Amino acid sequence: MPSILSGFEYDIFISYRHNDNLPTYDFGRPGRSGWVTEFVKSLQEELASTIKDPVSVYFDSNPHDGLLETHNVDKSLEGKLKCLIFIPIISQTYCDTKSFAWRHEFVAFNKIAKEGLFGRDIKLNDGNVASRILPVKIHELDTDDKALLENELMSALRAVDFIYKEPGVNRPLKPTDNKNDNQNRTDYRNQVNKIANAIKEIITSLKNPVTQLIQPTRNLHPAAKSLRTRRTLIAISFLLLLGITGYFFYPALFSSAKEDEVLDKSIAVLPFVNMSNDPDQEYFSDGLSEELLNLLSKIPELKVIGRTSSFSFKGKDEDLRIIGEKLGVAHILEGSVQKEGNKIRVTAQLIKAADGSRLWSERYERDLEGIFKLQDEIAGAVVKQLKLRLLTAPSNTHSSTNIEVHNLILQGNYFFDKLDKENVARALDFYFQALAIDSLDARVWGVIARTYSRQSWQNYIEQNQGYEKARKAAEKAIALDDNLAEGYSVLASVKYYHDFDWDGAEATYQMALSLEPGNAEVLRSLGDLASTLGHSEESIKFIKQSQTIDPLKVITYLSKGNHQLYTNHLEEAIVSFKKILELNPQFQRAHMYLGNAYLLQGDPEMALAEMQQENMEVFRRFGLALAYHALGRKKEADEALTTYVTIYQNDWAYLIAEIYAFRGERDKAFEWLEKAYIRKDTWLVWLKGDPLLRNLESDPRHVAFLKKMKLPV
Repeated sequence: MPSILSGFEYDIFISYRHNDNLPTYDFGRPGRSGWVTEFVKSLQEELASTIKDPVSVYFDSNPHDGLLETHNVDKSLEGKLKCLIFIPIISQTYCDTKSFAWRHEFVAFNKIAKEGLFGRDIKLNDGNVASRILPVKIHELDTDDKALLENELMSALRAVDFIYKEPGVNRPLKPTDNKNDNQNRTDYRNQVNKIANAIKEIITSLKNPVTQLIQPTRNLHPAAKSLRTRRTLIAISFLLLLGITGYFFYPALFSSAKEDEVLDKSIAVLPFVNMSNDPDQEYFSDGLSEELLNLLSKIPELKVIGRTSSFSFKGKDEDLRIIGEKLGVAHILEGSVQKEGNKIRVTAQLIKAADGSRLWSERYERDLEGIFKLQDEIAGAVVKQLKLRLLTAPSNTHSSTNIEVHNLILQGNYFFDKLDKENVARALDFYFQALAIDSLDARVWGVIARTYSRQSWQNYIEQNQGYEKARKAAEKAIALDDNLAEGYSVLASVKYYHDFDWDGAEATYQMALSLEPGNAEVLRSLGDLASTLGHSEESIKFIKQSQTIDPLKVITYLSKGNHQLYTNHLEEAIVSFKKILELNPQFQRAHMYLGNAYLLQGDPEMALAEMQQENMEVFRRFGLALAYHALGRKKEADEALTTYVTIYQNDWAYLIAEIYAFRGERDKAFEWLEKAYIRKDTWLVWLKGDPLLRNLESDPRHVAFLKKMKLPV
């Protein structure tokens, strides 16, 4: 049955995860049909009594014969998505960015509707505005799922709820449920009627679009009115058909590609394998991979997974299809490097992640001096294979083309990525060797600035001196090349962690982001800054964006978990901190933060167990002082605190203030906060909303301190 409006295949498209429509059973005997099937039947019956014209509904009732979630996008789906209204059945499993329903139905329709003739959001005849996406919610959602939906919709989620709630119960509402037993007090039939009425409003408005100027027709002969109406509808239908036909069959005429094409333009660059006889040449193969990643990330059309996530598969013999699924990409670039003296041999291949098939491969043999051109050639080949709309392929823009400088930067990066105190210092040695060769290379100044910032943030060196060195190096990098994002991102971190210049930090981070829109670290930093200022929604938005680009980056889970702690979403925080340990069991601070979550949850025994496993002494001692106090083990708590102050009084003033505040010793807590302020302790950025400082919030000194930090009160 065709749509009420010509140019559309269906009036309504029902999107759902197939597990939400499995038939129910009663003691082993087949019961009624699945929830979605039952809902569609009820809705069709309600529509028949609400709207005069027949309403067509697309509903894939048999997942075994229909579009399975493991299939590639069926071209026929494009036609089916040409509908007036899209109804997603939002469940606990629907909000999954890797699922077929999310990617190829929800996200695809959202894009098509926005770019179509009517737009996604339309003006109703009563003057209100409605979306052509009409969600039906059958479960209460996790915070992350709700945020994912709202981030895609770019608006608050407005759904018709079909949820049955009792203590400990979160399931779809059934026709047989008594609303008096339901905490939500909703009646199944009434909710179906709400959907039908909403559909009627939208269809009526689409058939008779609201315009700014409406010509009076009261003096026209009835036949003339009818003729005008028919002509208007014919004109609208013609334009609509023309627009839809052009969109689907002549995409080159439109500025954006179809959704399945956009989704295909995603890639992960795996670390190239070192095939040299010398294992110490691994830095070079890693460096080539990272340079290619950086080149490709400059392409606006292309989603490029960040280094941390891509490199997490280094040395692991994992199926490329599984890697593609974990990283959420359609393509994988991999290869090998053999370096002998001044000669390099590189093989590269582009893989389709869905089935592991090879789209392109090439072998290169060059002198080392040709490394920059080689990187450009490989990136250009990827651009060509993915049919990206670029006039030219991406190209390296090095301040210096000195091969020795390039080699020293790669060696330094290899050790910097290990992040411990000794290796970060070793990285700095390589960067200074590069600087001695070419003091006008902006990239060298950028990595030096990054290293000083890391050393300061980790308390590897004295913070004030370290941040000042980072500032000068970052400013030098920007002066030499004002298109170098790293210079701005480091300068922003100095303004954030050292100067407490919130406005300056945000403006500088945004400058870095404008130069590298796909920089996951900058997005995460903006999320931390928003959290510092108490802007919860903005914080989670940036963190989500960062995780989309670098989904396995451990420190982003730390930022996410910390944000969840501050907003009292303790269960979600525990999940985030456990994910850190799953990705990197040795990650410093993870056990301490997990212990904090258990403390705030009122489980000091679990907290103590986590604190005892913390592998960084300063955080283990900190956690034990908190856990002993929560357990009422006064002697051990006092001894732990005294020892902590003795050892760390010159470096960790803020953490000492947290311990005193948690113990309820306000005067001591404010005393150490003042010391932290004088020393410009980096941890002060977490002051506002700190759950360990809650005992201070009723004290007038707390508000005064927030004002001194120029934080919102």
